[in-house]
Amino acid sequence: MLLLALFSCSDTETSLVESLDSAGDSGSLVETGETGDTGEIPPCTPLAAVEGGWLEAWVSGSLLECEGALHAVAGPESAELELYLSEWTGVEAAQVRLLTVGGEELWAGTMMWGATETLTLPWNGEFLVELRGQGDEPGDYTLEETCIRDCAGTWTRYPTLLMHGLAGTESFVGILDYWYGVEPRLTGEGYTVWVRDVDPYQSTTVRAEQWAAHLEELFADGHHRHVNLLGHSQGGLDARYVTSLLDVEGRVATVTTVSTPHRGTGVADIANGVFDSSMVSELVADGVIDALMLFYGSTNDQDIAAQMAQMSAEGMETFNNQVSDRSDVMYQSWAGRTCGGLDLICQWDNGGEIVTPLFAVTHGVLVLMEGDNDGLVGVESAKWGDYRGEVSADHIDEIGQIAGATAPGFDHLDFYSEMLADLSGKGF
Repeated sequence: MLLLALFSCSDTETSLVESLDSAGDSGSLVETGETGDTGEIPPCTPLAAVEGGWLEAWVSGSLLECEGALHAVAGPESAELELYLSEWTGVEAAQVRLLTVGGEELWAGTMMWGATETLTLPWNGEFLVELRGQGDEPGDYTLEETCIRDCAGTWTRYPTLLMHGLAGTESFVGILDYWYGVEPRLTGEGYTVWVRDVDPYQSTTVRAEQWAAHLEELFADGHHRHVNLLGHSQGGLDARYVTSLLDVEGRVATVTTVSTPHRGTGVADIANGVFDSSMVSELVADGVIDALMLFYGSTNDQDIAAQMAQMSAEGMETFNNQVSDRSDVMYQSWAGRTCGGLDLICQWDNGGEIVTPLFAVTHGVLVLMEGDNDGLVGVESAKWGDYRGEVSADHIDEIGQIAGATAPGFDHLDFYSEMLADLSGKGF
């Protein structure tokens, strides 16, 4: 919730600051408070303006004495927005300002009825337009907004934080970026993307606190107030935990998960010794850990045991009971599906996708345990919220590994570019 030190009628008055995302298109404001025993109206003193609706095209409202309205606009960097004050009943010109969502003034001027002003957005995302009468006089208004230049840029209303999975960092062994080529592709298209890392071998309970600390740092410049979370594998669990239990200010707008074990993975069950040697040999269980260590690196002094326990079927049942979805957040998910080396029909149906040899054993075991999977996570387990479907990729193809080599039928860079375009189209 945004509080800006603006104006009110007295120290004793109260002014309700509504949430922009739930306020609708009304620009009307709250009633004034008491004027005191003398019956005289004291001069206006600094307090908070009230947020109104989303200024996507036009919005109307009434300013009461000593009150102002805030409306949000958004667009790509360098876009020029034309503001048109098509109605204004105040005697003097209205005061208009363009602000960051943190309250920093970017432009200020005055407008009379029928006047237009052109504002240029300094970066991608969301901004606030403040309107009030001079001397804080009341007045009815209709404010219209049109993008008139550089409108075709690629952008989302909110930035996107990429959240890596189990054993991930910003780069593997300091050489390969986890999200191989994704950040430069998306930022090159104009999107605002944040990439950070947390402990690779820890439970979501620990990792989520680290992600929350990153968000505090990223929000500190006052340029953004909401975020889209995009998590791969365990990163999706981290995103859900942050959103449900740590986001007290309601800043997460969307949670997107890719091949996240929402209902656990048999790989974790094997690693935890859930299955005895009569079902799955110790050789296979050892192979699970060896494969992870070979590709992702050693555990150092972290807690892979807690991590694996949490991602077991039993652990995720407990997790899901504790981590509830928020009704004001959009949740969506994708799953990955890969094919065994001898499964020619699957390969034909999935653009030639074949499981990375590193995960050949785990893929085969998961086919018997859970059905279709990406080598580490079953398709059914990956479904959460609005399920968007499967991609023809194994667990590391989904992030462009190794070094961009994926099956002919899957382009991970196009996948994430289209994902953000979809978020943009939905107003996020």
